[in-house]
Amino acid sequence: MPETDKPHIYSAEVGLVGRHKGFLEAVNIEPWVFVANDPPGLHEVMNLAHYGGIVLSIGFFQDNGTWNTVEGSAVMVGPGIVATATHVFEELTDRIKLSQLRMILACAVGDNLRVWFPRKFHTCVGTDISIIEVELISELPQDRLFVQAALTTRLPAIGEAIMLVGFRASERHVEAIDHVYFPKTEGQLRFGLSAFCSVGYVTQHNLGETASIVPGVTVTTDCAALGGMSGGPAFDCFGHVFGILSASAHSPDGTAHSTVSLIAQALAVRAQPSFIPGYFTGEAPTLLSNRLVTLEGRELVSMGNDPDRLEIEGW
Repeated sequence: MPETDKPHIYSAEVGLVGRHKGFLEAVNIEPWVFVANDPPGLHEVMNLAHYGGIVLSIGFFQDNGTWNTVEGSAVMVGPGIVATATHVFEELTDRIKLSQLRMILACAVGDNLRVWFPRKFHTCVGTDISIIEVELISELPQDRLFVQAALTTRLPAIGEAIMLVGFRASERHVEAIDHVYFPKTEGQLRFGLSAFCSVGYVTQHNLGETASIVPGVTVTTDCAALGGMSGGPAFDCFGHVFGILSASAHSPDGTAHSTVSLIAQALAVRAQPSFIPGYFTGEAPTLLSNRLVTLEGRELVSMGNDPDRLEIEGW
């Protein structure tokens, strides 16, 4: 980690959605894993590009482009396919539909900023997970390399070490109005980000419908989390993404806990890899059957009679 507090400025020139259609047949897609090597606790990650484009920030800007905010995090789970927590954008849905706000997803890669716009939303009923098809609007990387998370269907054991990762807005180098709104400056949208990882342990399995304040199948951890990290990935002890951060709280005694929604609940979603045009013809595949999605434990999942419901061995 750098010893100085000198700002690192990431920038990108963005264009219209659809600018790269037909140009991405030769992209390189690599699954990455991240195993926690920090001690238990909350840690700032000084290199915003550390996760190589797997972890993204979710922000919103006015359609006239006068200001933007940073509201949550997300994780790339397939080529142009992102997972996040529904509650990150749920309350803003009406304003998005009225074109009062637009969502922007961004991540630092190398010395550049990679920017995506959402194309289609899929909310997973009965959970806090949403899958978003996104389209690249910044420049293509010269090496055509895109990385994504390696997912898992396994339920992490009680006592297993896990890691949460996410972004939050930062005023360290970019001033915000009321600590929330980053104003447009010299014709450019600007925003400040800080990256964090939180290392801790699984403390409880919540497998019943009413076992947690968060809907669906979740696990409770003793990881501390900050506002803005919601929607970010939870990595198991092998470095695979097993879930999405849905809630966090701090108790009066100083202890913390976070609730993670298991990503396997989203595997029935049908999502098109938006930046490989024409790869699939007809109906888009489920994340479960999409071989462009790296999934450990795929053989443990089966489709039940309900097409939106999965049966997972070991849960």
